[in-house]
Amino acid sequence: MKLSVQNWESIPDSDGMGMLNVFSEEGDAEFPLLIRTFDIPEDAAPENAELDIDVILYPESLRIFRDEEEYRQKSGSHRAAESVIPSGCFPPRPDPNFVKSNTALINGRILSLEDSDQEGIFKYMEMECLGLVLDVIVEDHLAGTFRDAQPGNIVCGRFFIEGYGA
Repeated sequence: MKLSVQNWESIPDSDGMGMLNVFSEEGDAEFPLLIRTFDIPEDAAPENAELDIDVILYPESLRIFRDEEEYRQKSGSHRAAESVIPSGCFPPRPDPNFVKSNTALINGRILSLEDSDQEGIFKYMEMECLGLVLDVIVEDHLAGTFRDAQPGNIVCGRFFIEGYGA
C-alpha cells in the first residue's frame, strides 16, 4: 500500500517493531492510520516520504451483512458501507489517559475469500474500502462469523493494522 509518512509515533525498537503515523495515498479518499510496523527501519520512513509496504489487517471483531440494504437495516450504524474511522489515532471523547493504538473501524465489501491451511488462520480475505483493496487475515476465533460469507457481502469491524517491510 502506498502511504505518506507523517511521523514515527514510536521508532522501531531492537526487535524492529515501531508505530508509524501515515496517510493512505491510494483509493478514493485520504485518511490517517496508525500502523504497527515490522522490519521497517527508522531511516526508511522519514517524515513526508512516500512509503510502499505490505499492510495487513487483523480483525478483532467483525459483522457481516448480505448487502448494503441489510447493512442499513440491521447494523444500527449511520456510517457508510465503505468507511474508515482511525479510532486508534484519537479518543472518542477527551481523555488525558488515552493511549494511541494501531486500530481502525473499517467497513468494506468482500472481494474474495480463500481458505487457509495455516494453523490458527481461518481465511484470507480481500476487502475493498474507498477504492483500496485491503488484505485481511481472519483468525480461527472468528470462523463462525464467516460461515456463510461470500464476495459482495459488507464487512464491518475493528481491525488491528500492521505493516511489513520487504
